[in-house]
Amino acid sequence: MVPYFSIIMASFNYAPYIGAAIESVISQSFQSWELLIVDDCSEDASWQVISKYKDDRIQAWRNPRNLGACPTYNQALHRARGQYICCLDADDFFFPGKLQQQADFFAAHPDIDVCGTFVTEVDQGGLPSAAGGSYADWFNVPGDLNDPASWVWENRLCHSGTAVRATRHHEVGDFDPLLVYTPDWQFWIRVMLAGGRFAVIQEPLVGYRNHGGNITHRNRQGTIREYAGICAQLLFPRLRQMGRDDLVRKASAEFIRRMAEEGSTELGETVARQLFGERDAAEIAAGWIEAAVKREAERRQNARYLEELQQGKNWLEDQWRSSADELAKLQASAEAQHNADVARIEVLQAKVEAQAIALERIRGNRLVNLLRKIGAIDNV
Repeated sequence: MVPYFSIIMASFNYAPYIGAAIESVISQSFQSWELLIVDDCSEDASWQVISKYKDDRIQAWRNPRNLGACPTYNQALHRARGQYICCLDADDFFFPGKLQQQADFFAAHPDIDVCGTFVTEVDQGGLPSAAGGSYADWFNVPGDLNDPASWVWENRLCHSGTAVRATRHHEVGDFDPLLVYTPDWQFWIRVMLAGGRFAVIQEPLVGYRNHGGNITHRNRQGTIREYAGICAQLLFPRLRQMGRDDLVRKASAEFIRRMAEEGSTELGETVARQLFGERDAAEIAAGWIEAAVKREAERRQNARYLEELQQGKNWLEDQWRSSADELAKLQASAEAQHNADVARIEVLQAKVEAQAIALERIRGNRLVNLLRKIGAIDNV
């Protein structure tokens, strides 16, 4: 029986995580799947972990030598029998209803070729990252992936969350075996250029593990080189055909910004050669380096300005604290003086009241004596 989903899992040295990945597939509420696991000659205990799972729907084999992620993925792709192709990186995992929701989505949207999902970012131990996490913040962004602007220097589609219609995948072809850092981004661009349609279920159905060894951003310059080649060979020509020179300019401006950040003449020449040809490469690279020097000078000037602002802020805070302390002392002194004055007034009031009582008594005694003298009252 042909499975609905073929799930490809390429593994290299992920022994601590691959068991959870496999079990997340076995635990799916939707059970029409096959799992194709290729161990790329791992040096840890990955193969021992993989070998523990005995399920007729699981096929697993091991490369005799390390081939790299894309050739390993392509091996499994050529064996896949399912109507839809899923990828699950060996350090990630599916939530239990992931396949069911995608099966329902494809049934309701027959025009869609690639269905992705949002993610929950987790740490090495599988616990959700605080405040979502940087990868979750990147992937969990609503947008239209059918708009070419969505793919200019961006890949917001988590590969472990995707399911691809098998006919479209085979039409577009294998992952490029020469790419290390950007193969999924390049593949999605190829799908878009072939007329494929994208959609994303805006619900986290995948656990994306951030363990510090994630490959995409491990080598900035390697990533930039691959981006340049993909833009020159695939993206820029099609954007120009579509009349989207604005996107070409946007992408080129981003290359200039990143070249200025890197400040590498060799990288600048390589990227300029890929994008603009051999003749102008050295001149363009020199311009990037000049921009880098200018940018660094501006950065230092801004740093000095910020330092001066910070010093001014510190001085003002010291003055404020000193004034606040002085004011507190004055307030305390004034309050103490006020309390002393109130106490003195209360003593004086008591004396006045006592004197008034004594005076009334004296007046009363004198009146009685006078009345007695004139016989108005009897002597007692």
